[in-house]
Amino acid sequence: MRPHAVELLVMICLETDDAVLVTIEDTRGRGAWLPKSSCQFEEPIRVGRAQIITTYERLAIEKGLI
Repeated sequence: MRPHAVELLVMICLETDDAVLVTIEDTRGRGAWLPKSSCQFEEPIRVGRAQIITTYERLAIEKGLI
């Protein structure tokens, strides 16, 4: 079965070579690390900026983002 994708509006807080730390309003400031390999970014990653990303629904649920 093919995994479902979701689009999320997130704030990029930190970036490493392999992952990004993101927050969304509904998480009350809790951050979630997402592997870059599991995300598509609509524009280049910029720390401190809000951005729409596409990731797997299951991953977003596991990380408490939805």
